[in-house]
Amino acid sequence: MRLRWRGMKQRRQHRARLYAHVDSSGSDGMSSDSEARIGERILFVSKIDFRLPRDGGTLRAAAAVNVLRDAGFVVDAFAVRGDTALPRPAPAWWARLRVLISALATLSPSVLKWYSPVAVDRVVAAARHRPDLFLISFSQLAPYRRAFGGPVAFDLHNVEADIIGNYAKVAKGLLRLAASLDALFLRRLEAKIPRWADGVTAVSDNDADVFERLSGVRPAVASNGVSGDAFSLAAQIVGEPPEIVFVAHLGWRPNIDGAQWLVTAVWPHVRGALPGALLRLVGRSPAPEVLGLASHDVLIDGDVESVLPYLARARVSTAPLLAAGGTRLKIIEGLATGTPVVATRLGALGLEALVDRTFFVIADDPKVFADEIVRLAAQRTCPDVVRDSVRQYSWAEALSPLVDEVCRAIRTVASSRGSVSRRGALGLGRPRGGK
Repeated sequence: MRLRWRGMKQRRQHRARLYAHVDSSGSDGMSSDSEARIGERILFVSKIDFRLPRDGGTLRAAAAVNVLRDAGFVVDAFAVRGDTALPRPAPAWWARLRVLISALATLSPSVLKWYSPVAVDRVVAAARHRPDLFLISFSQLAPYRRAFGGPVAFDLHNVEADIIGNYAKVAKGLLRLAASLDALFLRRLEAKIPRWADGVTAVSDNDADVFERLSGVRPAVASNGVSGDAFSLAAQIVGEPPEIVFVAHLGWRPNIDGAQWLVTAVWPHVRGALPGALLRLVGRSPAPEVLGLASHDVLIDGDVESVLPYLARARVSTAPLLAAGGTRLKIIEGLATGTPVVATRLGALGLEALVDRTFFVIADDPKVFADEIVRLAAQRTCPDVVRDSVRQYSWAEALSPLVDEVCRAIRTVASSRGSVSRRGALGLGRPRGGK
């Protein structure tokens, strides 16, 4: 009994240190919200394996885990798909059922797509270590909160309803109908998340505006960033003959459509103005439709170890997205390597403040898009000028609001204990927005 009392006392003293006010002028230069929480534990889940990040979603997930660990948190992280090396925990049948019912209640195929019984089991197994917070990436993973039963926060990489809704505008037939319905169901889900989660971050002011309109609650903004490797690699490679590049997950439908538009509608104009130029489509899991675009001057580089050398070697990087572009992280990476960018309006969504005719332009008409590629390829803008435009987008700087939001959520939950039922006060039983 004495040992148990001593352990409880130590835990109370530990939490008192964690949640005490810290002067923001302290030597570590961090605000009180960002003060390292040594020993606090976070359970983090994302969609696909991010141990070797290669696209926007995995790069942000990996960066979030690293930044939170650097801030002093213990982070237990896994992905719904791809972590095949992890041991399989014992089945948690009731939790599986709760999560499945929650996923079915959304009526969204893109939510059901990410249901995994093994992932549910992993949440339950990790919950036995009593994490202080369950941090979920992507709104489609929201049903997994039903396997946790404690405080939950979200790092929302996208407004998924807008991505699917924009795709519905360019899809045809049954695909258009299916996408329109899925967008409706996702919008209902995303209207609920900021209202009942203990903390929420979005990747841009544009996304935060959308979530605020849907839910009445404005998320914090933690923008996407870029690793220092992009800046250091930039000046080392020069492309000749001129190369134009599109870097993306080439198996994702909006990127497939963007690649097809770039090759069929834009590239013929570029080919005529820049004889000998090469177009490279670079990224993981290229779909058959993308592989079919290959020709003597259109090259497909799938599943490369790193996209940074391709971005650095290119005269111009492109973001030719017609149905919203997810995290749009590749634009930041391209600029960080010193490479100018041409993007569609939807491809540049959330990054409009960076637009500069010298190195980052927006064009939706295929002929204008091609003309801008040709102009920037011939212009040869100084790489340092391009890189300087995104110096502030290092991952540590970009994700500091995520650390703040996590700290705030944990502190709010901790301070609510003792005086009010946490489940009643914070809505951790049935969400205030419904199932």
